[in-house]
Amino acid sequence: MDARIAKLESDVEYIKRDVGEIKIDIKELRNDFKSDVTELRSEFKELRNDFKSDVIELRSEFKELRNDLKSDVTELRSEFKESRSDLKGDVKELRKDLTIDFRLLFGALIVTALGLAGLMAKGFHWIS
Repeated sequence: MDARIAKLESDVEYIKRDVGEIKIDIKELRNDFKSDVTELRSEFKELRNDFKSDVIELRSEFKELRNDLKSDVTELRSEFKESRSDLKGDVKELRKDLTIDFRLLFGALIVTALGLAGLMAKGFHWIS
């Protein structure tokens, strides 16, 4: 029975030693984990700050682009209005020219018709 108790005592000693080693390993892992978590937090904070600054830069760039687009659209509208007024003036001039050309062509047609009528009348001896 003493041998069994001695065996149990030695087994308990080994278990105590193993538990002590496990506690030390757990403490080391806990410290490593804490340091890793601390590093990850600091990296995450840096990334978040970088992201925030990038977002701020993008917002300012978008504002600049929006302002540039607004100014470009405004310029295009003014150019379009100028072109439209120029076209209106050109159309008015063309209409005047068309009216004059029509009157001239119609007059020439009438003169030609009268001339042909006179030539026919003379050819058929209707007039002397």
